[in-house]
Amino acid sequence: MFSWQKLDTFSFNSVEQAQERCHYWQCLLRLADWEIIVSICRADELPDAHAEITYDSSKKQAFLRLLHQDDWDPEKEFVLNQEKGLLHELVHLHLLVFDKTIEEDTTGLLHDALEVAVDSIARGMLQSSISVVDLP
Repeated sequence: MFSWQKLDTFSFNSVEQAQERCHYWQCLLRLADWEIIVSICRADELPDAHAEITYDSSKKQAFLRLLHQDDWDPEKEFVLNQEKGLLHELVHLHLLVFDKTIEEDTTGLLHDALEVAVDSIARGMLQSSISVVDLP
């Protein structure tokens, strides 16, 4: 019987594993020409997010930071899934063209709409890539 695994809590075992998955997703997203360095950070370095990307689009370089699993607060509304966070941030690189427009929006509605779209794309991509075979 075939079933889909839920997008529940997932943490990388090492920065190397996170970097490998980043490379996998870069290839699928046609971002292989970007140099992306992944790090796993403590909450004091990443206080209000579970993932964050900073970039220099002219050099096609980015730094992607993921929240360390020990600093995840289970009281927050999101489930810590480092791979989903990684993928979410990579999808943002495709939408850089909207950054200036979003910065000019004083209502915050465009930012919220973009986050919903990016999250939906990342969630769908991750869900479609994960399958589990249930053995009797």
